[in-house]
Amino acid sequence: MSCVQSVYYQICINGELTETFVPKNGIRQGDPLSLYLVVWKPMKSSQSGPVVSHIFFADDLVLFAETSPQQAKIMKDYLKVFCQALGQAVNFDKFAIFCSPNTCKDTAQEISNILWFALN
Repeated sequence: MSCVQSVYYQICINGELTETFVPKNGIRQGDPLSLYLVVWKPMKSSQSGPVVSHIFFADDLVLFAETSPQQAKIMKDYLKVFCQALGQAVNFDKFAIFCSPNTCKDTAQEISNILWFALN
């Protein structure tokens, strides 16, 4: 949270950076950065591995979450806000859900139904 509270901004005008300044207000609802303040429950990559919630690529996003219908609903809500805030849309041709082999098939199907994406 300290990186959000101690932020400084600079603006590039005609190729020149302005002096740094501290914003007077915090992050507002709908700000794309606000998605990272309240993130769904991330998952561990392995028993001793790091906790991961997302990975950004140039034009792709990989999301990781606990396998539960509740987390799927949260993820769906955040995807909607993210797309609206950035004026983007989910490419359903590239979207897929991968669940652990340990996940109950009924749970995996319920998550697929909540998110409207194909289960792989």
